[in-house]
Amino acid sequence: MRKHLIIVVTLALICRLAVYATVTRHDRLSTTTPFAFTNIDSPTYDRLGLNLALHGVYSESADPAALAPAAERGPGYPALIALVYRLLGHRPQAVLLLQIVLSSLTAGLVCLLGYRLAGPVAGLAGGLLLAIDLPSVIYANLFLTETLAALINLLAVWALASAWRSSGRRTTLLLLATGALAALSAYVRTAALLWPLVLAACTALHYWRAGKYLSLKSAACLLAAYFLVLTPWVVRNSLVFGAPQFSSGAGNCLLLFNASAVVAARDGISQDQAIDRIGDEARARITGTPQSQFTDSRLMTSMALTIFRDNPALTAKLFVRSFLGTILGPGKGYLSALTTNPAALTAVSAIIGTATMLLAFCSLFVLARNPQLRSLACLILLSLLYAGAVAFLQGHSRWRVPYMPLTTLAAGLPLHRLLSRARPPKESRHPGSL
Repeated sequence: MRKHLIIVVTLALICRLAVYATVTRHDRLSTTTPFAFTNIDSPTYDRLGLNLALHGVYSESADPAALAPAAERGPGYPALIALVYRLLGHRPQAVLLLQIVLSSLTAGLVCLLGYRLAGPVAGLAGGLLLAIDLPSVIYANLFLTETLAALINLLAVWALASAWRSSGRRTTLLLLATGALAALSAYVRTAALLWPLVLAACTALHYWRAGKYLSLKSAACLLAAYFLVLTPWVVRNSLVFGAPQFSSGAGNCLLLFNASAVVAARDGISQDQAIDRIGDEARARITGTPQSQFTDSRLMTSMALTIFRDNPALTAKLFVRSFLGTILGPGKGYLSALTTNPAALTAVSAIIGTATMLLAFCSLFVLARNPQLRSLACLILLSLLYAGAVAFLQGHSRWRVPYMPLTTLAAGLPLHRLLSRARPPKESRHPGSL
């Protein structure tokens, strides 16, 4: 197993460092934009981490003399950035290299978890699929939250799968750990705020045959830890902004990145033009009276819901397209930075990505017939559906990257049993415990 683990982590490192080296060699990593790939959110995360490291203030402001508190993004990823900046100075490249290491270790953890659940072949297959998954490789080189969220999500699922195979006090502790890790995932990426409901529902279903009391108690234990860990940030926002909410980013996301897709498709314009149009309308309404970030968010949410309500058929059509794009999309948005012929790389990525996703879905149906892995199969399937749902109208492989370790894990799990049927069994202890 150690040999398999070394192979997976080494391959993952090679793929991610190759992308990093390719981008830096072509001078796409500069002092003005110190990120391997330019993304609209990257400078904001950089400022959040820098202000937190230098001034101890969670602010998006670029002016140290006017550090207004921020609440749109969760503090998990900026806290990691701030830690790196405190230790090494303002070096975004160091954050990217740390992400590359974390992404490679995530592939190794998939290998290890697959081995514990089903055997060495399952672990090796799942780890290798994640090591070469192009969206995961690319986002390890992006100054964004997806890589850290993927690691935390995998650890949460590992803790939950261990809880399902344990008993007594250890089960309770693991359920509490699952809830805490799910909360950390929400701190890193606010799109995961409702994912613990998936974890709790699968936990309740897992224990349902053992009794309704145990089922509800286990789910409540997980959710209690989740809400407990979220509470400090909600209290902070309540004291600073007068709004007991976790994030103020929902309205901006719904209006500018979802409702704009409806407006663009309806009026035959580009989405950038639609964003400019409804953005101007939103700013005109917001600047009329003094508002807090959360009041602005509620206004923008209301505007977005009005657009969805007035265009139900178009919204439903775009949602289906987005859902499929999130689940099966090749992640081609940044391929032009890697090669002068991105079409070929897109084709390869699409083949590998689509094959992995289809294999994962087929594997989930196979796993559903295994009583020991049925609950895990349900959890992974619902997590993928959740990723597609929260993307709403922003269909892109970015939304599935945090759940890609679960996908490749599912794709590899049935392979051990299939291959073991095709060859004589060896006398070895099966690693059936976590």
